[in-house]
Amino acid sequence: MEAILNFIAEHWPQLFILIIVVVVTVIATIKIFKTLSRIKDLEDTRAKTSDLPCDTHTSTIDSHNSRFDNIDDKLSSIQETLTIICTHLIEKDSKAAKLFSRKASPRKLNEEGQRIFNEYNGTSFLQNNEDLLLNAIQEKNPSTALDVEKRALEVLYENVNSTIFNEIKVKLYNSPSITLSIDGKEEPYTLTMNDICFIFSIALRDLYLEKHPEVIVE
Repeated sequence: MEAILNFIAEHWPQLFILIIVVVVTVIATIKIFKTLSRIKDLEDTRAKTSDLPCDTHTSTIDSHNSRFDNIDDKLSSIQETLTIICTHLIEKDSKAAKLFSRKASPRKLNEEGQRIFNEYNGTSFLQNNEDLLLNAIQEKNPSTALDVEKRALEVLYENVNSTIFNEIKVKLYNSPSITLSIDGKEEPYTLTMNDICFIFSIALRDLYLEKHPEVIVE
């Protein structure tokens, strides 16, 4: 026993290093073993799922996908219908039409409508978004000038929440009420996005008719 103790006392630095090496080796071996075990588990899982979905579930999955597609189509149809209804109701109310346009075969902006169109940079707005707006009208397949007039208003309402109207909304938010002649009286009037859409729709109608001479005008 004394000899062993003397040996340890004489060689303790080397023995300490050896102990550290052994401990590190054991820890590394355990980690490697765990890593290999995880890899094997992953390979087993991959092998089990490589053939999924099985034939039994494939038809069910396809059925659900088909239902989701149908739901998307229905939602798009509902959104389009709501836009048409809103446009129709606004046309029936026709407040903007009375205030900012005149029936001149076809309908034209009056002096107030033209002033607002210019103040809100209507020409630049239509130029910057020409392709988007004209293509959206074309997708609705208008065949007459009246169809184009209605579709132009619809398209603007459909895009009123998109970023193309941000600059106009900021200006509208910060603008004071204007004075209009309403029923023969000068009264303050607060512009709305409905008013802007109507005013812009007249110019958008004319732009589309200019680009599409095939549309029936007369």
